Amino acid sequence: RFIEVQTLLLAPICPHVCDYVYQLLYPNKSIMEAKWPTPGKIDQSLIDSCNYLINTVHYFRNRSKILTTQQNKKYNVAVIYVACNYPRWQIFVINQLKIFFKENLSFPDNKILSSYFKDRQEIDKKYA
Repeated sequence: RFIEVQTLLLAPICPHVCDYVYQLLYPNKSIMEAKWPTPGKIDQSLIDSCNYLINTVHYFRNRSKILTTQQNKKYNVAVIYVACNYPRWQIFVINQLKIFFKENLSFPDNKILSSYFKDRQEIDKKYA
């Protein structure tokens, strides 16, 4: 799909090359008969993920620059851990916080949250 859309977008600029590529994708069809691509639904979570990644890269570069100048040692390796999902106890806490926020349009005091989550069996104590 990506190649098709890019080919259609470039067709007004270089029609001969784009027609050649289009015929590789769809034999015996011309790009001149193709319809202009329509945008799909915007995936806000994908945009947010991209922004997070850009900000994280910026943070790493700044941190590397600071460490390099402070310690006169060049850092060129970083280990980044990515989780596909949250552990069950974190999902429980996040859902409870959502409920608290919906009810009051703000979060309760940390002492109240601490006492609420203190003895919950949903929270695994070895990770708390």
